[in-house]
Amino acid sequence: MHANVNIPLGPLKYLFATPQYHHWHHSSEKTAIDTNYAVHVPLYDKLFNTYHMPDEHWPADYGTVDPLPRTYLSQMLYPFGRD
Repeated sequence: MHANVNIPLGPLKYLFATPQYHHWHHSSEKTAIDTNYAVHVPLYDKLFNTYHMPDEHWPADYGTVDPLPRTYLSQMLYPFGRD
């Protein structure tokens, strides 16, 4: 999944999670936030209108939009302190 392989699958791209689909899942670009939740079957994202995979380009930015704590313990506690 974490590969830069671009193999066109046609309509099968809705049945199998491709590397491009997974890259968009990790993208921090504004249009990709809260998209591509399905792990293996992107059809669920199509059904729930959370599918995002532009054909013209791959993501330019990855990661979180908010800075995360630096230490291991702080990262483990972080989800419990959010609003």
